[in-house]
Formats: sequence, C-alpha cells, structure tokens
Amino acid sequence: GRGLFVCACVCVCVCLHCYLVAMVNLRVQRRLAASVLKIGKRRVRMDPNEVEEISNANSRASVRKLIKDQLIYKVPVHVHTRYRVRRRLEAKRKGRHTGVGKRKGSSEARMPT
Repeated sequence: GRGLFVCACVCVCVCLHCYLVAMVNLRVQRRLAASVLKIGKRRVRMDPNEVEEISNANSRASVRKLIKDQLIYKVPVHVHTRYRVRRRLEAKRKGRHTGVGKRKGSSEARMPT
C-alpha cells in the first residue's frame, strides 16, 4: 500500500517537472512581435519547435530577426462573408422564411396601415 503511494508521488513530480520545463513564458516576445508587426497579440504565432530560440529574444531587433526567419509570423484575418445573408434575403424575396412562426411583431407593427 505504502510503496504505491510513493511511486505515484514520484511519477506526478517528474511529470510536473517536464511540464514546467516545456512551458516557457513568451509573453514579452509576443508583445514585442505584436508591436513590430502592428497587429494584436492574439494574431501572433510562434514556431513551437523553436521555443528556446524565441525565448532568447529580448529586444525588438531580435524579434524582427525571428520574424524575418519566419519563427514568428502573423495569422491572416478571418474572412467575414455575407454569402449566407444574401442567399437568405433572396429566398425571403421569394416568400420563404416568413411563416407565422417567424413573426415577432403584430401585423400592424410589421406593415402599418
């Protein structure tokens, strides 16, 4: 009984140590990269295989070099398309999607006399 508990504790400690070593705080690098690239911090991406090299960057110049080497890059802006809206409006012009269940206001509110 007691030996199993000791084994479990050692295992948890070793795993926790590996986790702490793997997780490097790159908050400063992300902030600098966002400033250099003139984008938000959420759009900054970093190469997960080059964490050590990125963590050594502590100035704008070093961050610029990482951007040039494509270890730090920006995510493209998501497209916000109106395709579905146009398609639905076209259907509504034909009279679709306008049944009793889709109406909120009274008939007077919808089309005043």
